[in-house]
Order: sequence, then structure tokens, then C-alpha cells
Amino acid sequence: MTHTTTGPDRWRLMPGLTLATALLLLLASIGMAAFNEKLYRDQKQHEVRVQAEILAASVTAALAFDDASAAREYVAALRANPEIVAAGVYDARGALFARFSRSEAEALSETAELREPFFDGNRLVVTVPILQGGASLGMVRLRTVTEPLAVRLTRYGGTALLVLMAALFMAVLGRAQAALARANTELQARARDLAEANRNLQTEMAEREKAEVALRHSQKMDAIGQLTGGVAHDVNNHLQVIGANLQLLRTSPRLNLEDGQRVDGAVAGVARAATLTAQLLAFARRQALEPRVVNLARVVRDMGELLRRTLGEGVEVETIVSGGLWNVEVDIHQVENAVLNLAVNARDAMRGRGRLTVELGNAALDDSYAATHNEVVPGQYVLLAVSDTGCGMAPDVLERVFEPFFTTKPVGEGTGLGLSMVHGFVKQSGGHVKVYSEVGQGTTVKIYLPRALKAEETAPEAVADIRGGTETVLVVEDDAAVRESVAELLRSLGYRPLMADGPEAALAVVGSGAKIDLLFTDVVMPGGMPTPEFVRRAQALRPGMGVLYTSGYTANAIVHHGRLDEGVTLLSKPYTRPALAAKVRQVLDAPRAGEEPAAPAETQPRTRDRAPPARPAGTGRVLLVEDETLVRLSTADMLAKLGWEVVQASDATAALAALDESPVDVMMTDIGLPGMDGETLAREAGSRHPGLRIVIATGRATSDLPGVTVLAKPYDAAALRRALGEPARAAATVG
Repeated sequence: MTHTTTGPDRWRLMPGLTLATALLLLLASIGMAAFNEKLYRDQKQHEVRVQAEILAASVTAALAFDDASAAREYVAALRANPEIVAAGVYDARGALFARFSRSEAEALSETAELREPFFDGNRLVVTVPILQGGASLGMVRLRTVTEPLAVRLTRYGGTALLVLMAALFMAVLGRAQAALARANTELQARARDLAEANRNLQTEMAEREKAEVALRHSQKMDAIGQLTGGVAHDVNNHLQVIGANLQLLRTSPRLNLEDGQRVDGAVAGVARAATLTAQLLAFARRQALEPRVVNLARVVRDMGELLRRTLGEGVEVETIVSGGLWNVEVDIHQVENAVLNLAVNARDAMRGRGRLTVELGNAALDDSYAATHNEVVPGQYVLLAVSDTGCGMAPDVLERVFEPFFTTKPVGEGTGLGLSMVHGFVKQSGGHVKVYSEVGQGTTVKIYLPRALKAEETAPEAVADIRGGTETVLVVEDDAAVRESVAELLRSLGYRPLMADGPEAALAVVGSGAKIDLLFTDVVMPGGMPTPEFVRRAQALRPGMGVLYTSGYTANAIVHHGRLDEGVTLLSKPYTRPALAAKVRQVLDAPRAGEEPAAPAETQPRTRDRAPPARPAGTGRVLLVEDETLVRLSTADMLAKLGWEVVQASDATAALAALDESPVDVMMTDIGLPGMDGETLAREAGSRHPGLRIVIATGRATSDLPGVTVLAKPYDAAALRRALGEPARAAATVG
């Protein structure tokens, strides 16, 4: 039988139930107050810890680089948060590195140690470590304001009162429960927001670390590039001097077979050293590329026989070309060098036996791939993949595979520059390179080169032999040894070289009126005049003059974005005699505005060892007095070509001594000489040596001396011939 409580019974039980409910709710209120107090403390500690971790992440770099100024800026930025009354950054020894406080009373101590968060009255103090790569750099400490305990207890008491009232009013109890549920939901949402903010902070820190790594790598590459460029420039100059003299020595008829073999060995050594500097420039992305539009299928097929000879019979070479292969715009020689380097590395990894696969195809790199690979631009590419069946590489080796001079080969069997050169060339060409390898399975190197939308260009015809000429070439080079060796090479090819040690001296030679067919100039020279500006001024003085550049390191004077400027011809140092002959004739034979086309190739002189053209019979002795060395040398060359025996002097004292030592027929002097000027020299020379014919060369004054001939600067060979051949005049003036 079931007992049912009637209405009066319920009302009688109501006070007890109400009291019991009130007691239970009071106990629940006390428990809730304790729970809320704990929840408040935990939540406050979490919030402050997140703020401290953000500060720790921000000052990591400043602390690592001992940048107290940057650390103080990050710490001072916390003033915007009114709850933070003091903040401090401590180094690994616990010494204060940077801090701020809203008052002296709130200031943190000079030293600190890592400890758990704690409450000091209504102040919460939180300390977090600063870590980098697992190592501790120091710590961050924050002191924040919390609500006073009395305020919190009052709030809890009010809650308890509301709960007690809810016992008397059941409807209010339901609403209170709903409010509590909402509060818990909001608290959970806030906790989720904090967790999301923490994840975002960690992601941002990872991205920042990645960006810093990329920046450090870029700065390292730039520093190595600057160093490499300077070294390559000086080394290539030395190699040019050595190589030029060896080649001149090789053409000597007095060279016997044994010495010739030694010279050939030395020339080969110069070539190997030149290859090394070229690889350094390629790694540093400082080489001067000469790209043209080409289809790589033809390039790779043309290399088939070379690869088989290089790799040996033990390596099977397979070439796979996809249909409809796109064109690319690259330096073909650099592509061939890259493929050859990869093939040789593959042969060594396979110990001379295995399969090498060269694959060509079209590819596309999308935004998602570019987002995870630095310097990759999304778009269409042509893929050149070289795979082998060799030993493969371990992950630690794979990470360093593109570092210069890093190699796993025994000492003496590799420089460690092959893959570095491939990496530099591909990056300089706007492409991307990726290496995949597994130990025992082999390696694949994938090169992505940007697609070119232009039609393929025809390859230039190869030079069949060495062709010289009789033209005049002005060699502009600041290195005296290089300058002299180049002049000798040009003379051996039949040319007539003039020399200048810099732009200013070269402009003086060009402005002197000497006929110059080709300007052969170094790109990198000391002085304030850039090489392009010097060339522009020289061509303005001598329209139609050809220009050939040379350099061991081009910097950005005639190379931009890794490519030669339009219309520029460059001969890279060190160069051989055949290469010099080919480039000089290429420029001289090229049609230029305002000139007749060059004579057909068969009418040009062909030579391997050719002496300069013979001079006409002498017509007398001339004393040339000129203080500007290059002007004196160029004028002496013109006089010698006219058949005069030339005695040179750089000032009046040397000229008078030369006159006293041996007689001359004519004295030709500049008017602006150091010490004694040209007119005074003419008077003195005329008084000592009656009957001496005197020619004064000037470009800025007149001469009223009787019995002299005035030659206006600039002058050419015809004007010089007339001045030396006409009789002396009583007076002459120049307008």
C-alpha cells in the first residue's frame, strides 16, 4: 500500500523542508563561494600567465642579443593595461634586465627566481621562464591588481542571500540556476577563447621564428655574396694575368715540347681555378647570366652522348620527355653545367653502377606549395628532374646539401660547390630546387624553371677559328699587370692597343682625337665615375665606337636581376686568347648606326700568331713633352705610326736634358706642364738649340711665340702629320 502525503501534511513538513533546503542551500552557497574564489584565482592566474608568456615571447630576441632598449620598449607597452602595476624581465642569472612600475611601492626586486604564482594581498605575482631552443634565457614577472577579498566575499554573500531567497521562492531558484548555467557557458567560452588566443600566439611565434631564420639566411647569403664578389674580382684579375702570359708563352716558337707541356698544365690549372670562382659566383647569385628562350628537351638530348662518356659504361642513362614541353628563358651553359654536376654527383653516389634518369615535364606550383617554401612564386614551370639509384642521403646530410664547401666525399674528391652552384643558378633564374632522398633508395633533384611564353631563339653560330684584325683597341683597366697582358694578347692578334688606367685617362685618350675602333673596359674600377656613365661619355666623343666589357665580378653596373643589360657584350675574366679574339671580332663586326657594314669574314685577317703591321720608314726624331701619361702614350703611338722616332719626356726639366743629350728634329710640347710651362720651355729650348722646330699642343690657349706651330687639341693623325710637316710660322693662334 502506497502512502500519499496530503496537503496539510505537506504544509506541516514545509517549514522543515524549507529549513533543510535553506541549510543545504546555505552550505551550497558557502561551497559555491569557495568554488568561485578558487575559480576566480585560477582564471586570474591563467590570464596573467598568458600575458606573461606573450611578453616572454616578445623579449626573447632582445634578451638573446642583449638589447635592453628593445626589452624596455616591450615592457613599457604593458602600461596600457591598468591591471598590471609592475613588470620585469630578468636574465638567466636572475638579474633584472628591464622593468616598469606604477609606483616605488609596486617596484619589483633587482633579483628574482622562478616560482609558482602567488597572491600578495590583492596583488597577484606570476613568473614564467623565457626559453629558446629548450635553453633558458631568463624569466618574466608580472604583478597585477585583483579584487579585494572583502569585495569578493560581499559578492559571495549576496549570492548566498539570493540562493536563500530562492529556497523560499522556487521560481527564483530556477532562474538562478539558469543564470548560473549561462555564467558557466560564458566562462567556458572565455576559456575556449583564451585557449584559441594561446594557439594563435604559438602559431605567430612559430611564423616569426621562421621569418627570422629566413632573414638570417638572406643576410648570410648577402654577406657571402659581397665577400665572394670581391674575392672573385681580385682572383680573376690575377688569373687573367697568369693565363694571358701563359698563352703568349705557348705561342712562342722557342718553346720546346717539354716546356710546352708544362705550360699546358699551368693553363689547365688556371682554367680549374676559374671554374672554382665561377662556382662561387653562381652560389652567391652574382654571375652574369645570358639567358635566351630555349626548349630544354633539345638541350638534354644534345647532352646524351656527353653524359654517357662522363658517367661510364656502368651507369645506364634514361631520358624521359613529356609531350608539349614548354619553353624556358635560361642561360643554356648554366643548365648544362647544372645537369652535368648532378649527373657526376649521382655517379659517385651509385659508385659507378646504376641508373640515372633525366626527366622533363610541365608543372605548376600552387599557392599552398608557395606558402611553405620561401622565394617560390606560384605559377607554371618546366620541371627538370635528375634521379639516381645510389646510396641516398640521411636527413642531417639533406639539410646541409646546398651549403657551400659541404661534401660527404673524401678529401680531394670534391669541392662541395656543385650543388651550391645549382642552387644559386636556379634561384638567380627565378626558379626553385628541391631534393628528395632516402638512405639506400636513391636521390631525386627537382629543378623548376619558370615557363617562357616566347618562341625558342636560334643558337648563335660557334666561332670556328681565331680571327684577328688591324683596328685600334683602347684597353681601360686599373690593374697594370692585367692591362699589359691584355695589350700583349691584342698585339699578338694584330690589333693596335692603347691603354688607360681608368675612366678619366680613357676619356682623355678618346678626346685627343686618336682613332679608336673598340673600347675594351673593365666594369669594376676605382673612382667616382660609374662605368656606364664613362662609356656613354666616351661614345659621345667617338660615335660608332664599339664597346666590349670585361670583369671578374660584374656587381650591378651592367647586370640587373642576374642578367646582362640589353645590347651589352661581356667577356668574363679570366678569358683565353681564342675567347678574346672571338668577342673582339663579334663587337667590331657588328653593324653600328652611321657606319658601313663590316667587310665579309673571308676578307678579315685570320691569324694564330701574327705580328703587328710594319711601320713606314722613319722621317726623323721628335721629342714629345706631355705630363699626362695616357695622352703621351697615345700621341707617341700616332707619331710612331707616322714613321717618327719618338723621345718622351714628362716635364720641362727632362725635356731640356734630352735635348742636351742628343739632337732631335722637332720638339712637340703641351702648353700646360708642371713647373715650367710649355711656352717658357719653347723659349729656353729655342735659345739653346737654334733652328729647332717647335710644335705647341694646346686646347685652351694661344701662343704668340715666333717660329712655333700651334696644334689644337683634340687632334687626330692627319692634324699631327700637317703640324709636323708644315714649315714654322712667325705666329699662330688658336680660336
